[in-house]
Amino acid sequence: MAKFNIVIPILALFLMVSTGLADESFEVEISPSALSEDVYGEDPISPSPYSGEEFDEAAPPMTEEDNYVRECALVLGQDCGSQIFYGIFYDQSVNTTCCRKLVYMGKDCSDILVKSVLKYPGLGKFDPSKAYEKSGKVYEKCVGLYGDEGEAPSPSIF
Repeated sequence: MAKFNIVIPILALFLMVSTGLADESFEVEISPSALSEDVYGEDPISPSPYSGEEFDEAAPPMTEEDNYVRECALVLGQDCGSQIFYGIFYDQSVNTTCCRKLVYMGKDCSDILVKSVLKYPGLGKFDPSKAYEKSGKVYEKCVGLYGDEGEAPSPSIF
């Protein structure tokens, strides 16, 4: 289901671009007077009830593990990260460029990225044991293509 949810917006964006709906000539201008019109019988520019106190605290700092995950993800990049995600969780193929990046990134990074995906509820429900098994198979297949010579030392969390 998660795959279907991702495909629909991508398809919609493709259709908008190909039909010209995303073209700059399709912009709609809103005049300042339209913003001040009383459409619902209320003052549209009323003060917000938000006092600001609820969000005064800064976000918690990133942990060492968060930094490690970020560094691993940067090695893959967005395109290869997506391809490897679909390779592990949806049995799709991984091209040679992404396979080489996976081997270069290293097994430790691969495992912690899978762990991070499994923690994120928005990506669907996956069986952890199957995910780690499939991740290992994808990684070993890539190592079989490139050997360990492409592997760089994984960033250390400690």
